[in-house]
Amino acid sequence: MNIDSILTEWRYRLPAGYPKTIDDFRVLQDVILEMTDVDLTEAERIVRRAMGLDEAPEDEEQSVTASTESFLDARKFEQFIMNTYSVPGQQIIGLRGMYDAIQQLPDDEKNAVLDIIRKPANLTLRTGVIPIRGSFETLYDIIRDTIKIPNGDESELWFAISYDGRVKGAVAGETGIEADIEIGDQTVSLKNYNKTTFDFGSLDAESTEQLNSFIELAKMLTGQDISKSKGREQINNILNMIDDPAVEREIQELIDMRTTTHIRMIQRIGDRLNDLLNSAEDIDSIIQSFCKNIDTLLVRKINSVSWWGMIIKPNKTLFLESSSDLYQVLKCTDDYRLSPAIANFHQNHLFVLGSQMSTQVTTKPQD
Repeated sequence: MNIDSILTEWRYRLPAGYPKTIDDFRVLQDVILEMTDVDLTEAERIVRRAMGLDEAPEDEEQSVTASTESFLDARKFEQFIMNTYSVPGQQIIGLRGMYDAIQQLPDDEKNAVLDIIRKPANLTLRTGVIPIRGSFETLYDIIRDTIKIPNGDESELWFAISYDGRVKGAVAGETGIEADIEIGDQTVSLKNYNKTTFDFGSLDAESTEQLNSFIELAKMLTGQDISKSKGREQINNILNMIDDPAVEREIQELIDMRTTTHIRMIQRIGDRLNDLLNSAEDIDSIIQSFCKNIDTLLVRKINSVSWWGMIIKPNKTLFLESSSDLYQVLKCTDDYRLSPAIANFHQNHLFVLGSQMSTQVTTKPQD
């Protein structure tokens, strides 16, 4: 471990250039996780030492003991979880089993897990890769084995506890809101998959109509079919065919003919092309118009929450992307093609390739 490099990077990230607040020490934890191979438990221990908290004061020890005693009652444990980590009306099933599983742990592991539950805001929202290790892994495994969340995933409770948030899976499902967890004024959509292609959920009605309209017209204009999965490569191939000056001239001729022809079929085709282009005077090509529409639907989709979290189950690793960072990866490329990070629009859902994200989601074997 290169201490000098870690300290230099830490100071660089601090607004004042030196630690002044608890949040500054959380930045140190992030730096340690990024620049070393230590797990989360060890990183926490190093940060506690840096804060001078290696040995708990007597009053802190008494507080921990009192808090531990309050959890000896399963009913109080359930009430604490529901009051602290769920929105009103949200169900969390299996809390009694979670309590029993924690009680069966060896004392040191049990106390470490309860300490995470009692002391929220252990982790901070920040784009990056967070291996789920140490006490956080123990808590994750227990929740996975005991908890069920209607219309959601059990990992939402782990995330809510780890980041001091509130689970709202079923409640969100009823209202159409994307957020699975609320953390203050921040919202998070969380995915928990075995693979690294993530379903980011359905597009809204307007976006679906725009996408389907373009694909339908593109098939008619080029004679090329697009499978039901609406894959990125197939759509980009269609864009490549349309990106021909001769084809663009023919499209413009069809638009112009709609006002001069009496053939209703040509009128309808011209009207639909004009609608797709929005304004032929302002947009140079149908491809630019299509990408503009795609970027608009991505903004609506991605910005529906503040953060997107992705957990890869095989190696228990969390990948966090802010909505702004994620949009930069997903938006159309400079040459007006779909981003390599988009897998497809299967069944009008947005599927994203984790390997193309800024955090570079992978499926490396568990440490």
